[in-house]
Amino acid sequence: IATCETCGHYHVAFGTAMVVMDKKGFQEIARQVSDLLQGTPPAHTTTKYTALPTGCRQSYLVLSWQEATALHELIESAATEMTTRSLIHLLENG
Repeated sequence: IATCETCGHYHVAFGTAMVVMDKKGFQEIARQVSDLLQGTPPAHTTTKYTALPTGCRQSYLVLSWQEATALHELIESAATEMTTRSLIHLLENG
């Protein structure tokens, strides 16, 4: 997950997909993945079982439970890094 310093869009590359979205779209995907993992894992955690809309017309991320868990960890890590960068920027620019 990276952000474009020019336009501020989020570039989310996961598996064989890459999706570009604005901050609102990124927050929506993060919420959907988090909500998904609040449920009970399916019997077969490697089977694709859900499709999350990406904000791009007719594009979805199709995930297994394991992939959703990995994406959630990636999103959490990226969110922490982005928060840290924002704080550093604030400190440097007063």
